[in-house]
Amino acid sequence: MRFLTRAEYPLVALVLFSLAGKAALNRQDEDHTILEPPFVLAVQRELSQAGFTSNVEQWPTGVAIQAQGGACRIWVRESTPHGTMRNVYDELAKPLGKLRFVYREAISEDPPKLDPMLRFFFNREMARLGVKVSRSPIYAVASSSACDIHSIQWPVTIGRPPDLPPRA
Repeated sequence: MRFLTRAEYPLVALVLFSLAGKAALNRQDEDHTILEPPFVLAVQRELSQAGFTSNVEQWPTGVAIQAQGGACRIWVRESTPHGTMRNVYDELAKPLGKLRFVYREAISEDPPKLDPMLRFFFNREMARLGVKVSRSPIYAVASSSACDIHSIQWPVTIGRPPDLPPRA
């Protein structure tokens, strides 16, 4: 085993100091974190306005919002832009009904791909620069047959910077 020489100690200290600084600077909360409280609050607000009662549950796969309005039962989760949880969401939706994805006012049976990924990477880099930007969540929505999820006004953006006007 080789030990460090006296000349190498300052270099090792410099590397450790540099890594400690980077770790300290990268500990900021980023707006694109999946399933953060602003997402949950925005969804609960919209579901309440649509006549649903809702509660938040911690599932082994993350946070889910369970809601009921009359005969309609739904659960809502925020899907990742990477699409890695699609199979899990399909299995979780089976007892309730059909799984659909809502993204920027479009409802589809397949999760969107390119636009959310580009926005995810853009938001991540902006957060590293300290710039807070709004993000567009992908909603994974499972609903019973009595539901019309088109009647719910799904928030298009979460975490809108305060200097921007609200959407019309």
